[in-house]
Order: sequence, then C-alpha cells, then structure tokens
Amino acid sequence: MHAQMAGEALDELESALVGASSVALSCLSPEELGEWLCDLQGLRARLDALVCTSTSEAHHASVQTTGGKRTVAAYVAANTSSDPKVIGADRNLGLWLDAFYEFAEAFHAGVLTRRHVQALRSVDNARTHTQRVKAPHYLVDSARNCGWAGFEQVLRYWVLAFVPDVDAPPAQVAARRLNVKKRVDG
Repeated sequence: MHAQMAGEALDELESALVGASSVALSCLSPEELGEWLCDLQGLRARLDALVCTSTSEAHHASVQTTGGKRTVAAYVAANTSSDPKVIGADRNLGLWLDAFYEFAEAFHAGVLTRRHVQALRSVDNARTHTQRVKAPHYLVDSARNCGWAGFEQVLRYWVLAFVPDVDAPPAQVAARRLNVKKRVDG
C-alpha cells in the first residue's frame, strides 16, 4: 500500500517535471519569468528537504544492507551514478534535522533553503544547541523576512548574543578594540 503510494507520488512528480520542462520560457514576459524562477527556488528547497529526509530515513532503515553496501551513500551511488559525497551530505543534514522539528518543517515548506539549513547546522555545537532549541522561530522568521546576507548577519549576531567567547584566547581578547570618534555632524 505505502510502496504503491510512494511510487505514484514519484510518477506524479516526474510527470510534473516533464510538463514544467515543456514550458516555452522565451514566451514568458520578464515579470512572469521572474515569478517562475522564484517559484522554482521554493520548489527546489522543498525537494531538497524531501531528499534529505528520505536519505535519513533510509539510513535509519539500513537500506544499504539490501544491496550489500556499508552506507546509504554507497548504495545510492551504486544504483544511480550519483556522487556518494552528496548523498552522504543529504543523510547528515537529514539526521541533523531529526533533532530540530521546526527547522525541518520550515525546510519542507520551502521557507528555509538547503543553504539556510547548512548555515544553521554549521553553528551547532554544545554551546549553541540548547539556545537553538529554545529559539527556532526567531531563526526561521529571520530566514523568511531577511535576504541571504541579512540572514547570515542575524545568525552571526545570534551566535554572539547567546554564545559569549568564554573560550577565546587571552591574546585575542586583549587585541579587541573599539574606537569612537565624534564627527562634525554630532
């Protein structure tokens, strides 16, 4: 039953991709083409989320054992000619998302892109983990309402605000400076 539903879902997705590929993009106005492109980015994020989640689930189910492989990445690479490093990265991102339901939900909704999730994961450590669990809505809202550069800035500020540099080397702390100058305009 579930295998049939999964197969039908992939068939529908394949059919939709074939239909989308047949659109004569050169016939679209610049406004329509811009809207098309932005919509595709949202769909890419949702598809990336599905791939990461599916790869994580395949890892949990030990799918690789059915093909005599050691890892899911090796199994998929052997059956699709995909790069095992990309498959491994998908699995790792999916496994990381298992601990962050709100981020996974936003990723599946297309609010977060793969790059947003990678940026969030890159700042995950023992000191930031508990704070991120407490403030996922703030970070998701920042991704939704800020451009990419703004999101990176919010993430840097968030890390600085919630994770003071208690482990910073004394030489680095001593080298910090702040210069304040009064200008002509006040």
